[in-house]
Amino acid sequence: MESFHFTLRRDHLDVEVFLNLADAQANKAVYRRYYSEVRPHASLGYRPPAEAALPREVVNSTRATPSLRCQPPVPESKESLIL
Repeated sequence: MESFHFTLRRDHLDVEVFLNLADAQANKAVYRRYYSEVRPHASLGYRPPAEAALPREVVNSTRATPSLRCQPPVPESKESLIL
């Protein structure tokens, strides 16, 4: 948990400027998706958690396609992220 908080602060909070609470919540949702689905984690063999949770057969069959790993998150419409 402490590692996540350090990474959240270093990679997201220290580099973003938020206009208001809604903007901060939208940006947090985008970063959370990036952290869980795209960003490689050292403890998982430099794979994202979403990929690490898949069975090996599925991962090996999708390796031929270009990966989204190590790319910044794609901005989504902020209205769709606000609950």
